[in-house]
Amino acid sequence: MRERLAAAGERTAHVRAQVDEARRAVGSLHASGASGTRVVAEWTQRVDVIVVELFRALAERRGAPRDRLGLFGLGGYGRAELSPYSDLDLLILHGEPEGMDALLEGLLYPLWDSGLDVQCVARTLEENQAVARSDPRSRTSLLEARCLSDPTGEASPRFEEEVRGEIFRVGVKAFVEAKLAERDARHCRYGDTVYLLEPNVKEGPGGLRDIQTALWIAKVRFKVQSVGDLLHKGVVPESELEALEVAREFLLRVRNDLHLASGRREDRLTFDAQDRIAPAFGFRDQASSSGVEAFLQEFYANANRVGHFAHTVIRRSTAGLLPRPLAQKTPPREVLPGVMLRGGELHLRRDAVERNPLLLLEVFETAQVQGADLSPGTLEIVRENLDLVDDRFRRDPRAVDSFFRILRNPRRVATTLMRMHDVHLLDRFVPEFGRIFCRVQRDLYHVYPVDVHSLFAVQELRRLARGDGAEEFPELARVFGEVARPHILYLAALLHDVGKGEGHDHEQRGAEIALAVGDRMGLSATDREYLVSLVANHLLLSHTAQGRDLHDEDLIVDFARRVGDLEALRMLYLLTFADVRAVGPGAWTSWKDLLFRELYEKARAVLERGTFEREVAEERVRGIVARLRREASALPDPPPPEDVDAFLEHSDGAPYLLANPLEALLRHVQIFCRRAAAPLAQVRHVPGEGYTEVLLLTRDRPGLFAQVAGLLAAHRLNILSAVLNTRTDGWVLDVLHVCGPQGKAVVDPVVWQGWERDVCRVLAGEESFEAVVGHRLQRRPGLRRARPAGVRTVRVDNAASRRFNVVDITAADRLGLLYDVTRTFAERGFSIRLAKIVTNLDQVSDSFYVEAVGRGKVTDAKELAALESALDEVLAEEGLA
Repeated sequence: MRERLAAAGERTAHVRAQVDEARRAVGSLHASGASGTRVVAEWTQRVDVIVVELFRALAERRGAPRDRLGLFGLGGYGRAELSPYSDLDLLILHGEPEGMDALLEGLLYPLWDSGLDVQCVARTLEENQAVARSDPRSRTSLLEARCLSDPTGEASPRFEEEVRGEIFRVGVKAFVEAKLAERDARHCRYGDTVYLLEPNVKEGPGGLRDIQTALWIAKVRFKVQSVGDLLHKGVVPESELEALEVAREFLLRVRNDLHLASGRREDRLTFDAQDRIAPAFGFRDQASSSGVEAFLQEFYANANRVGHFAHTVIRRSTAGLLPRPLAQKTPPREVLPGVMLRGGELHLRRDAVERNPLLLLEVFETAQVQGADLSPGTLEIVRENLDLVDDRFRRDPRAVDSFFRILRNPRRVATTLMRMHDVHLLDRFVPEFGRIFCRVQRDLYHVYPVDVHSLFAVQELRRLARGDGAEEFPELARVFGEVARPHILYLAALLHDVGKGEGHDHEQRGAEIALAVGDRMGLSATDREYLVSLVANHLLLSHTAQGRDLHDEDLIVDFARRVGDLEALRMLYLLTFADVRAVGPGAWTSWKDLLFRELYEKARAVLERGTFEREVAEERVRGIVARLRREASALPDPPPPEDVDAFLEHSDGAPYLLANPLEALLRHVQIFCRRAAAPLAQVRHVPGEGYTEVLLLTRDRPGLFAQVAGLLAAHRLNILSAVLNTRTDGWVLDVLHVCGPQGKAVVDPVVWQGWERDVCRVLAGEESFEAVVGHRLQRRPGLRRARPAGVRTVRVDNAASRRFNVVDITAADRLGLLYDVTRTFAERGFSIRLAKIVTNLDQVSDSFYVEAVGRGKVTDAKELAALESALDEVLAEEGLA
């Protein structure tokens, strides 16, 4: 027994030393710049030596085999495509089970102890054949089996004949359907697009698994064994295989780097990995873009090539195999000269394109009208003839008319544009759009590259046009029905971010580009004006609604004046909706919906009355006061008239009364009448709007809002907006709109009871702020997730308000940030009157209406510069856990 243990220990030590040496070797090979293919081949070869040597030693100890005994590599190991920390799938074929448990233990334990992730099964040929019949996943792994060791020379030939023959012979249709279902589920799980900011190199769309899936299906359909066989079978042209090899090589090299750097099987291209890999792969920062952005553009381009290859192979492999819709069974017919509709696909003749290059665009229009797909061959012809789309082509009125017919068509607008983009036809026809191809915005908020985001914005507009969003967004759907120029709106959505390919100030740069596009396409002066205005102002509604005081009538009038007319307002409202929705999941919230709708309706009222003059406020204020007194006296528990008088006398007058609806003023009067018991906090849930309203009544004091913000942060509650009504009698009536971490109203009474208890004790002086929340706001930067460096800005806008300085900040979000910012205002002698808080996952864009305590609006440039500097220091601090 002791000798056996010693022998096992020696084997394990020997295997561990071999594995360690192999890892060092492939690590050095990768670091020297070796190709991904060479590294996986080297690692696979070294693993072969280790595994086969161990297996043969164990087989010899088992004695001369009376049965068929063979070792096979499956999956990626079977393909000889093993990245440094990939798992190893092994199969032992045998004739009888005697001694097999000991053989498995002797094989697996040394490999496991050496850090290899190994799975191994032992079966007879008959058992393996049964598995191949019943389980598509096992059938897939057997499809790529590679014989590693066969002492008797019997297992491998019989495996080829019985098992692999079984795979190719029966159940092809069921196998293909199962593989397609697996692919769809995998794509859904990993984001359903190649254009994610942290993509999965193996399992995500456009990843290495897509190549394998396409080849699995082609193998069982066409009985091919390699990618090269697809060329001989006419499945894909040589140019496609060359592009695939480039893409596969790039993805393999990235995957190898991820494995070697992490020391484990890591296939997700995280932000910190991107920062490391980009310079190592030769992508350096340039004047107009960063090296990481260039690296990601290359990644997306290669993932797109993989997706195109997989789509082509699968389409051709399933032709005639899977059921076709009835429309695909109609007789072939010519729908354009040189374009045949056959089997639900449009087939374009190469010689027809040579005679009429406009077919490159018209075939997409025809596919849209017919509800048909473009055949893989047609897509190849389009790709091969993109050079024909020159400036003359772009200015041809027939091409422009075809493009606008695509935009005006009631069906498949976004789908058609995306298909055109996939083969780069859209980028050739609108070369300005090509400048943002795969251009990334590296933050957690913007999920997609700029070009894909723009196409998704068109898709969001199409959902409204089709009525798909009528139930969820009835007001927006109604507004869309009033738009007279939907094709201009679609074109604006396509172009709204083209300026991001030109550097800073992308709205103005985009407007200049839109003007050039409109001129080239021959748009009318009116249509061109709308297009340019939409692109130039596409952030105006969003920024105004989220960062400015929507009760400021001067602001509303100025906004309406900038928009111009009702048609422009409708389109801007819809474009803003589509822009935000297309950012990614969770970008559109009920709070944004509420703010955007409020601004739209107020601006519409200004435009409908036909004048940009302010309304006379005095008469409106007198009416509000009269109604407030009347409604207050009719309450079940009416407040004393003298309290109502005191409430009105010391409020901020017209600005306050005009800014609040009557029902809100009644709530304010009621809590004010209980001021003897202050500090008071009153919570009202508004779940339909996604927030909770908090009324806080207390005596004013320096740094009050900073402490309130800190107490909310300590309870994991986020402020959406805060109106701080500072009265002339020393009382403060703050109105806070608050949500939870998920952006929804917090209705759990336990959460609010805890916060109310803490805030009242701190404001009453019964306990210090530091004692209540200090331990909850401790900085622990080591716990933070790696993320891209965000934009950090501080800007004082003295033109946004007549009464206040407006301070806009943008920064990476962290727990306690709002507390630190508001505390800084207090320390610099500023009082906050209104706060608008916008949090987009890892970024905040906050606006504060402030004034100097006792002095009002500050105009001294040095004092404002000192405030900006102090705030910038706070924003630059390390994050909190």
